[in-house]
Parts: sequence; C-alpha cells; structure tokens
Amino acid sequence: MVKEYKPTGAECQILIKTLDKREYHAPMEEWVKLKISVSAIKDINQMLLQEKGYGSNNLNPFGEYVVNYAKNHGSSIDEAFDKQMVKARYDYFNITGR
Repeated sequence: MVKEYKPTGAECQILIKTLDKREYHAPMEEWVKLKISVSAIKDINQMLLQEKGYGSNNLNPFGEYVVNYAKNHGSSIDEAFDKQMVKARYDYFNITGR
C-alpha cells in the first residue's frame, strides 16, 4: 500500500503502485492482502503466461497441477487458486517439493 486517503463524499480509498509504475486506486474493501512467497509469485506469473500461450514447459509440479486443474474444470488460474484442493496441493508441494 502506498497511500490511504478519504476523499470528500466517498469511502476510504487505497492507492497501490506496481513495480512497473502503474497506479491503482480502489475502495478499501476492494483490496485483499495476500501472504505469498516470492517463489510462488514467480510460479503464478509463469502459469499465467502459459495459460495465455506464452509460457515455457518448465513449470514445477505445483504449477503443472494448477494449470491442469484449471483446464480440466473449465476455470481460470485465479479461480483454481481459490479451490480447497489446489490449496492442499500447494501445501503438499511446499512440504515435499513434488
């Protein structure tokens, strides 16, 4: 979070600046704070690229699982991450590396 402010006559707003210098403004309840590791962010980015046809075939086992889960269930990568099965698989990957 970069800035929190309350405009006159509106609800509290949050301003976020991304690494590529873009800015996003939205009401506070629109934002969700995530606890995610840097390696998981790299994996997610790679999965999203693969979903769009730009990725390489060197995903880790969890990445392959999420991409296949999304394809098999007709959902996006983002929707797949919300599923309990995928969360459990992520925990398993963090423990075993497989």
